[in-house]
Amino acid sequence: MTGSSKTKRFLGWEMPADQYDDEIALTAYVWRHYRHLMTALEIRVGTYSVPIVSDSPMEKARRVCELLEERDGHVPDAAIYNARLIDSLEFKKQTMRRLLRDCRNDVKINRCPKCERVTRSPTTERCTWCGHEWRQ
Repeated sequence: MTGSSKTKRFLGWEMPADQYDDEIALTAYVWRHYRHLMTALEIRVGTYSVPIVSDSPMEKARRVCELLEERDGHVPDAAIYNARLIDSLEFKKQTMRRLLRDCRNDVKINRCPKCERVTRSPTTERCTWCGHEWRQ
């Protein structure tokens, strides 16, 4: 495949084209484009590296928690602590799988017709992996 030296950033780390992992690429794609379909718990746990909870010892974290509660809805502190027991990447994969199962009519997975890898966005017509271009 041409472009085997290409490297893309997915979920915080580099993925060389020759080490493509479809599940990670798909997870990053869903998290980038379909957050609006996620629950308040999924958004909060998947976005922040520390628990944003109402009983935080840090005033700033408590204020952020209040803002998130207003914006996304209430999430019990216990649910956040329990969800954070799961590895961060695994939590994001579980969320991706749930969205693909429960929201299949709302989630469009755009794949390159040549290499079949996940593209950059649901509307792109050029593969960032192999460079193939297509028009509808």
